[in-house]
Amino acid sequence: MIRESLGIVHSLIREHKRAVVTMSCVFLAGAVIGFILPASLKLILFRTMTKKFADVVSDNALLGCLKIFLNNAIAGLVTICLGFSVIVPGLGMLFNGFSIGIMIDLFLKIAGLTSVTPFLLVASILPHGIIEIPTIIICAVFGVLLGLKLFLGKRIMPDESLLTLMKKISKAYLFVIIPLLLCAAFIESFVTPIIADSNSMLAAKGDTDPDLDKLILDENDVAGLQLALKEISTEEYYEKVSMSSPEYSP
Repeated sequence: MIRESLGIVHSLIREHKRAVVTMSCVFLAGAVIGFILPASLKLILFRTMTKKFADVVSDNALLGCLKIFLNNAIAGLVTICLGFSVIVPGLGMLFNGFSIGIMIDLFLKIAGLTSVTPFLLVASILPHGIIEIPTIIICAVFGVLLGLKLFLGKRIMPDESLLTLMKKISKAYLFVIIPLLLCAAFIESFVTPIIADSNSMLAAKGDTDPDLDKLILDENDVAGLQLALKEISTEEYYEKVSMSSPEYSP
């Protein structure tokens, strides 16, 4: 069953390279846009992201792994199921790109550009991202294919019915996507923290005070965190930023 499912994924990717390239480009475009957006817009998006991440982050690595897996598995499934709209998978890729771009910009501005910054940045994304990002892109491609098949009928994949395509994608999701996302969640929870100390990511400048004018968060936002940047762990940072949001009410 696993070999058959791998064959399905391989054949769909090979036959629909344009869809794969398009979704990949949308993701990259989102990352670039997220990186260069004005600080005010980044702050709004960042607060939205922190609320989402706060539900996933956990001091218990095993629980965190489960939360990350479920979050990504549900997101992948929703992307596939809402493929009939054709637009939703693309928007999902754009938002994922936004998230990466904003986090990279935030990291660089707080950590500062030093000889170790590129290594820390790559180490914090690459181990799990090399599995997770392509997997999410594949989910988006599956969603787009279902949507195109629904609207175009035999003009796309004429030898297959919509039902047959749905069955193939369901097998691929269960026996390929799910294991890959589980693997990525395990790496993100247990391996990435070892390679890149997540609690020091926002404090790479050491004792040097960051130039607040260059941060995504302005002086008032940082003051609202009630802690010096170098004292904030990743988990505390997500929690404090969420609490400092105007929308937050205790």
